[in-house]
Amino acid sequence: MHKNHVLVVSKPRSGSTVLTNILDRVEDILCFPETFFPMVLNFLSEQELRKPDYMARLFIASCPDGCPFSYEEAASCFNGVTGTEALNALADQLCAKLGRDTSNIHSVIWKSTRMVGAFEFWQQIGGRFIILSRNPLNVYGSQFRVGFGHKNHNPLRYALFDASYEVAFKQYPSNKTLHLTYENMPQSWSRILGWLESAGKMRPEDATKSVQSISGRCNWHTEIDKPFENKDAEKLLMISKWRRMVCTAGINIFSLMPALIAIVRKIADNRQINTIRKNAAKLNVAPSYFSS
Repeated sequence: MHKNHVLVVSKPRSGSTVLTNILDRVEDILCFPETFFPMVLNFLSEQELRKPDYMARLFIASCPDGCPFSYEEAASCFNGVTGTEALNALADQLCAKLGRDTSNIHSVIWKSTRMVGAFEFWQQIGGRFIILSRNPLNVYGSQFRVGFGHKNHNPLRYALFDASYEVAFKQYPSNKTLHLTYENMPQSWSRILGWLESAGKMRPEDATKSVQSISGRCNWHTEIDKPFENKDAEKLLMISKWRRMVCTAGINIFSLMPALIAIVRKIADNRQINTIRKNAAKLNVAPSYFSS
């Protein structure tokens, strides 16, 4: 059956892993671990799309939390198919790995916190979007709790980073996009399921395999398997007053420069795809995270 492909986008550290972990417990929803692959597709030529080896390497290289497939499994999903057919093949492969019935899956959830300005391919194939937002100061504060956030310790640099995401999000098609906020996630549950056209039936708690176990291995995901609890007000107080002031001022100033910030977003997205291409080229084929 045709699957409804939905892309969750957010700034890093906005709760998207928590959201997909919850959604992955729903019987008719399948969630991939974080992957920039939906955005990677935006940069590829028709010739590249038809190379199973190259596509498999790009897919593996675009999974920052770890890839659920071996190289051979990934390559088989791109054998003679592109676009939505390839996405469906990846979803079917993941169902097989997890022991889930692919015929029961109505929506496939993908999530990305990078390259958010490159969404045109996803739009062209009829994909939908969920934009998850969080208080920018809380997102800023979280940069101090993860190793990859060290560059954003500078509040003005973070303000530029934040503004580049906001500029991109404003370009997403309104009729295909659901906007959520981190703090209202629990109250929005019924609205989310309705928008996904899901029956909302939860899978057994003791399901032996979950794709979110991949994210759980990453030391920057510490609370994805715990009940949702919003501690943003408490965490906000951990940021010094001057940092909050500079960060807020920077965000307000950069919001007045959308054309310039759009260029910054494009540069950041191009740098990311170049990194993924390089990593794919030098990839030592690794076993699946679900290998015994």
